[in-house]
Amino acid sequence: MGDFVDRGPCGVEVVMLLFALKVEYPQLIHMLRGNHEDPQTSRVYGFFNEVHAKFGCGAPWVRFNEIFCYLPLAAVVTTPRIRFFASHGGLSPSLSKSFDIITTIERSDYGSVLDNVLSEVVDGLLWSDPTDSTAYFSRNVRGCGYLFGPQASREFCQVNKFDFICRAHQVVAEGYEWSHDNRVLTVFSVPNYCGFSGNLGAAMIVQPSGSEDEDEDEEELRFKQFKSAVEDSECSPYLAKPCGEFVFAAFD
Repeated sequence: MGDFVDRGPCGVEVVMLLFALKVEYPQLIHMLRGNHEDPQTSRVYGFFNEVHAKFGCGAPWVRFNEIFCYLPLAAVVTTPRIRFFASHGGLSPSLSKSFDIITTIERSDYGSVLDNVLSEVVDGLLWSDPTDSTAYFSRNVRGCGYLFGPQASREFCQVNKFDFICRAHQVVAEGYEWSHDNRVLTVFSVPNYCGFSGNLGAAMIVQPSGSEDEDEDEEELRFKQFKSAVEDSECSPYLAKPCGEFVFAAFD
């Protein structure tokens, strides 16, 4: 659900592995864009410096961002027992009812010639956060996107027949966290964020449904929590390691 970069010292390796898996298994790997798959954000928060340190120039960073422009902004996941909406951030006033407007967005136009209404939708999908401080929407303190309240989540799920909204974008102590009466789920997969947060990471597993030996009482969703595999000193500060020659071939 996005933010494959700017989340540790190995953003290049992470995103290139995901790209390789997408090429090899296109029907099994689905990547959504986050707010850090954006040149303005990743230039400031570390990915630009990481790319420059590993490649010796900024050209690959430009190529990465060209690819990021075409990543999907949202997804709908449906099984025989559950249906949910997924995006990196969340809702916005222009995406408070039907989600069909997303299909009209030319993704590569975001940040340049995309009209105001569609730009607001993309801002929300990439930047918005849930809150209990308002019923519907208020401006986000991040400076982009919105804070969306329980009533906005409830109506969006009811109109579109979603069980819940699944998103990322925020550090949560246990790696995942429900809010808005279980209509919003935040999943954050980076443990010990920035080397000092002490949070667990988590991944959500959607149980397969419809098999003959399926246990009717088995929960549809499971969560795998995990701690950081490296010491704090290895996470921060960042130490660049040059990429091998085979990596450069990807940008020829």
